[in-house]
Amino acid sequence: MDMVWIKSAIIVTVLLGCSYYDVKEKRVPLAWILAGMAAILIANMVGKDMGISACLIGMTLGAVLVAVSKWSKEALGIGDALLILMIGMGMGIYQTALVVFYALFVTSVVCAVLLMMKRVGKKTRIPFVPFLLLGYVGVILSWQV
Repeated sequence: MDMVWIKSAIIVTVLLGCSYYDVKEKRVPLAWILAGMAAILIANMVGKDMGISACLIGMTLGAVLVAVSKWSKEALGIGDALLILMIGMGMGIYQTALVVFYALFVTSVVCAVLLMMKRVGKKTRIPFVPFLLLGYVGVILSWQV
């Protein structure tokens, strides 16, 4: 089995678990993220499909978002930023940026609809991890086209 698909399975599993926690408890468990990061690191070392430099560069978007999270007093959740960092470890910078773009696009559409329906207010916190999962799946499906 190709290491890319093993890393994809790891990422999907972590995103599914974290989506549940994000929706139900409004938090993302750090243990899940760290386990995912460790598994992806091992997969990168074993598979050699992605060099250490590509892995580190892939992590930059997530690292920047971790800094933004800290600076903004977690207007963007630290768990969300760490998950993006984890995705970058496994996919590289370009695919990770695409995942985030897809996630933000779907989030903005859903939030606009919810605002128009008056189901949420401007200050309502929306769980972002499910949208990251959708963005990730969108990128994976685009590989098949």
